[in-house]
Amino acid sequence: MLFIFFSLIGESFAQNSSTVRGELFDENNKPVAHASIQLGVQQTSSSKEGKFVFQNIASGQHILTINALGYQTYQDTITKKEHEALSFRLILIKKQTELKEVVVQGKTENQVIEEQAIRAIVVDTRAVAEQPTTVTELRNRSPGIRAHKHRALS
Repeated sequence: MLFIFFSLIGESFAQNSSTVRGELFDENNKPVAHASIQLGVQQTSSSKEGKFVFQNIASGQHILTINALGYQTYQDTITKKEHEALSFRLILIKKQTELKEVVVQGKTENQVIEEQAIRAIVVDTRAVAEQPTTVTELRNRSPGIRAHKHRALS
């Protein structure tokens, strides 16, 4: 449910006749900084104090849209009369975000090792046949294979 509180103050000063200004606050009455505010085709951002100003706004109906990270989007149609300066105080409502599901994936060290590519060594039997060697010496020359007495291959 979206609750927006605002006050609309009309002023009849000729020098402010084209101005629309406002202040943005959260539910704890803290200013909402860096919000994106659009009024018709004009766009601005709120200051650190949550303030914004639009100049040279013609009389008539305008759509006011406010977007701020972590808050629900506010949108309303305002009507500005000729020679009227408008001032708003808006309270933005925090957006509630729920995750439907969180999936955590991981692998044990053994799973990572099992999935690694196996390096194959091709032994040229002709070259081996010409050299006096034993099967144990041949295994010991191959990277990743070592023969030990009374032990399995590693």
